[in-house]
Parts: sequence; C-alpha cells; structure tokens
Amino acid sequence: MKKNILLFIVSIITLTSYAQDCGFKNDHSEEESNKKLAWFVKELPEQKLVISNDKNDIPTHVLKQLKCASGGFDIANPDEKYQSDCSGEDDKPSRHLKLLAKNKEYLVMSYNTYNLGISSYHIWIKYNKSGITDIWYTSTMGGMVVDSKFDILNYYKSISNQEKARTRLIKN
Repeated sequence: MKKNILLFIVSIITLTSYAQDCGFKNDHSEEESNKKLAWFVKELPEQKLVISNDKNDIPTHVLKQLKCASGGFDIANPDEKYQSDCSGEDDKPSRHLKLLAKNKEYLVMSYNTYNLGISSYHIWIKYNKSGITDIWYTSTMGGMVVDSKFDILNYYKSISNQEKARTRLIKN
C-alpha cells in the first residue's frame, strides 16, 4: 500500500513538473502581466517586424514550446480551413491565424478560436536561438479582423488599452 501511494505521489510530481517546464517562465500574475505588457508596448514599436501571416514562419523551437505550454498548438493560416464552430472536427485546427509578424528576436501573433462565440488571443514573444525568453498574452471576446488598412503600431496600442481597461474593471 505504501509503495502504491509513493508511486502515485512520484507520478503526480513528475507530470506536474513536466507540464510546467516548457523552457520559459510563464508567470501570468496580474502584476507580472502588467509589467510585461508595459515592456512589450515600449519595445515592439522600435522593432521592424515583418508581417507574413504564415504559420510556417513561427520558429520551430518557439512552436515546440507553445505546443508544450498549451498541450498542443494547431493553427490554420488565414486562407486554410479551421474549426469555425463548436463541432470539434478533429481534422481541422482549432486556431485561425489572423496576424503573424516577426523579426529575429520578436514574434507577435494573434488568432481566433470559435466555440460558443469568437475569442481572439494575442501572444507577444521575445525569443532567441534557444527559444522563448519572454512572453505576454491575453484574450479578448470577439474576433480580430486584419484588413488592408492594418497598422501594427495601432494594434499594440489597441491591445494595451483593452488590457488596461479590463484590469480597471476587475479592480472596481
């Protein structure tokens, strides 16, 4: 009996440690999130990011870490089929890419998911040849639309303002 309990405890500790160690710090407390948001909003406008909107431009090591952190990371390009409702079709990705911009150190990605409504997810990453060194992310209700008038600087400001407004609402 003691042996079974010990084996169970070791299994839980191992699984928990493995699930949380994806090679980058993933502290998303409110205080840490606000610090990272402020840092990214300051840094990203200085970067010359190239918008490709192609999932194949996600660096392999970054994609591997995202898969680890999320338990799988399937995503369709803007022109590919995806799960557009809550049917859960296994052969289609659950994420629909709306924005992918990057340079050699930064990656900005936004995608929509479609379940009982549309949600947008925004992930801002700083990375190097070893993988993710810093990450900030948030989600918003409603889908993101990228059109020909899209301006990445306005995008940073818009997401930052939405996040600040949400934080104020939560605190009140």
